[in-house]
Amino acid sequence: MPEQNITEQLVEFLRGKKKVNFILLSGLSTLLKKGLGLKSDAKLGEIEKGLMPYLNRKLEIRKKGRSSYLCLVQPLDEMLFHALSTKGSETVKQLRQKVPLYSAPVRQ
Repeated sequence: MPEQNITEQLVEFLRGKKKVNFILLSGLSTLLKKGLGLKSDAKLGEIEKGLMPYLNRKLEIRKKGRSSYLCLVQPLDEMLFHALSTKGSETVKQLRQKVPLYSAPVRQ
């Protein structure tokens, strides 16, 4: 698959998520992993390495604690607003635990 096609597939996948526009790397679908040239049972390090060529102005990997997330590149206030507008009655503490807001993007 051409690089642009994979990047756009990843962006559309994240935009299509109803609740949040980021995902744990372990949550990538088998189809997307296959498009990255990975096996369905790829380890997190392999997934991160496979995504590196596609990180750009649209996509980034953020780490929070021991978790790694594929995120749309956007200001943190937009990410928070999107998460708040789509969440139910979660507390700020619950939201903070789930949203990779306070982490720096992984550099290429």
